[in-house]
Amino acid sequence: MTYRELINQVLVRLREDTVASDWSGAINDSSTVNDYQKVIGSLINDAKRSIESYHDWLILRETVNVSTVAASGQEFKVLDVTNNSTGNTLSPVTQQYLNSIKYPTDPTGEPNYYGFNGADSSNNLKVDLSPIPTEAQTISFDIVKYQDTLTAATTVVKIPSHL
Repeated sequence: MTYRELINQVLVRLREDTVASDWSGAINDSSTVNDYQKVIGSLINDAKRSIESYHDWLILRETVNVSTVAASGQEFKVLDVTNNSTGNTLSPVTQQYLNSIKYPTDPTGEPNYYGFNGADSSNNLKVDLSPIPTEAQTISFDIVKYQDTLTAATTVVKIPSHL
């Protein structure tokens, strides 16, 4: 079901005029969608985000391979973290724990732990590993990545629309 179809389903139930055709670009920039219809679109986005966070929807799951440098934005939920080089599963720990084990010297070797530590200039989360790997490794993050905010009429909503 598309974003426009969801808006129209709500408008029909409210006995209001529906959005007649697809708009181009973002809904808030459209001159063919009135303010009331835009509010309904905003409420649909709020409901979509709530529903996404209540369950680890299969359609939202993906694996992100990180070569100890890249990331995937900030809106996701980690399910599992695996070192592709060794097959070992890394355990999540707090930044406080990572800080406590790296002093007086940072241990190096096979990573066993990971923790998020701020964001880079692109707003991607940074991940600290401990021990610090001595060579480049690929770490796989199995995550639930929430769908971006709906703006275009033809965007298909990934989660079930009947919720």
